[in-house]
Amino acid sequence: MLSHNINENISKLKKIYNNDKFVQYRELEAKYSPIRYCLISINGMVDNEELTINVVKQLLVSKYPKNIAGDKLIEFVSKKVLTTIDLVTISNVDDIVSNISFGYSLLLVDTCDKAILINSKGFEKRDVTEPDAERVTKGPKEGFTESLLTNTSLVRKKIRNPNLKFEIMVLGNVTKTRICISYMDDIVSRQILKEVKKRLNNIDVDIILESEYVCEYIQDRSISFFNTIGNSERPDVIAAKLLEGKIAIFTDGSPSVLTIPHLFIEQFEVNEDYYSHYFIASFNRVLRIFCFILSTSIPALYIALITYHHQMIPQEIMVSIVSSREGVPFPSIIELILMLITFEILREAGSRLPQNIGQTISIVGALVLGEAAVSARLISAPIVIITALTGITSLALPFILESVIFIKFYLLLFCSFFGLYGYIFGVMSIAIHLMNLKSFGVDYMTFYTDLNKLDIQDTAIRTPWWNIDNGAKNLVNYRIKKLQKKRMKSNERN
Repeated sequence: MLSHNINENISKLKKIYNNDKFVQYRELEAKYSPIRYCLISINGMVDNEELTINVVKQLLVSKYPKNIAGDKLIEFVSKKVLTTIDLVTISNVDDIVSNISFGYSLLLVDTCDKAILINSKGFEKRDVTEPDAERVTKGPKEGFTESLLTNTSLVRKKIRNPNLKFEIMVLGNVTKTRICISYMDDIVSRQILKEVKKRLNNIDVDIILESEYVCEYIQDRSISFFNTIGNSERPDVIAAKLLEGKIAIFTDGSPSVLTIPHLFIEQFEVNEDYYSHYFIASFNRVLRIFCFILSTSIPALYIALITYHHQMIPQEIMVSIVSSREGVPFPSIIELILMLITFEILREAGSRLPQNIGQTISIVGALVLGEAAVSARLISAPIVIITALTGITSLALPFILESVIFIKFYLLLFCSFFGLYGYIFGVMSIAIHLMNLKSFGVDYMTFYTDLNKLDIQDTAIRTPWWNIDNGAKNLVNYRIKKLQKKRMKSNERN
């Protein structure tokens, strides 16, 4: 806690910051009174011009009542001297240090055991631009930045409604990272909101630097390569999710915002679907689902057919495959695994390059290497075709790409040992796993397990806006209420 002696308070803070050269201590004395002040801030994190006009100048030229001190002096300075809008009195040293490190300025006043915390943030931040990972040809071009205040204001601009709520909490014992929970108070599920807050409060860790840290701590504890928490860097997407009754979690220092709960079908939806004609949007969604099936199944089915069930392949095609494999020293499964891994290496390398050439290098590079390997008789031509087709179809699935990679190799492993029976077993095991997944109590496969008219209005297809019920955009709450009614009926029967 602070003391009444300003010199002791200054010494205490200097000891905490250990003579940090970036911490500024500006000692002042009022012109018409012997009252002493000390303004403390971190260079580069505050707006010095604002401090000069609204704080320093006002302190120096203002007139004070005689014999004023202590709490009355603090109240007089904060209400009648300072002209800045956002300020608060504070006395806890730990809170003071945390806020100074966040860009606030501290005003110590002699004879007072409290100080005034002034919001004078002025550090540099990135401009609002379109996120590279979620570009659209039609629609808004705004994207989140690393500033929490900027991100929340972008959402407020989309939803001008008093039911939009924001709650701030601090995570990370060392980093003191600010987390913001956002939801629509009139439609959010209280049960899910309570669970989200409980999981966030249970996080006891020193470091939180990005939203993915939070995601891994609060997601359902199941070993899975499917995302049960959504994320986006676009304000329009987050606004739409909030209006569906979902919860958004902002992390200071990260442009990625988490959304809870998250369903499997959402990974085939992109924001541009809502800015296109509903026929085109529906076609694209079905196409993405088809690409998911192709990307995960083509390598496995190819190995199963040519290794165990070649009699199912037309004779002309089989002759072509056999002739292309003449002189190749590796089994088909080794060929395919090597090519798939090579493609993933090129994709990873391409992701580190500029956006306009990264994906081109991953595809063209794989084809060039494949052509060279075919000419050298290291792999067969059908393997290059399978790899290219698998890679191209996976590019249509940006939100589920990590899952596609794991499923592809998972099914390939089973098919290499058991043929089509292995494929059937692999698909069934994945389906069972998906059916058992939950996202904060909501079934991950809700859309597929309980299909009705309300669900299909904006899931696998998008019907026209004039045909979409208001309840369809609040699918999560609708599901919860429906499950509660079923349980009540079941209890009444028992």
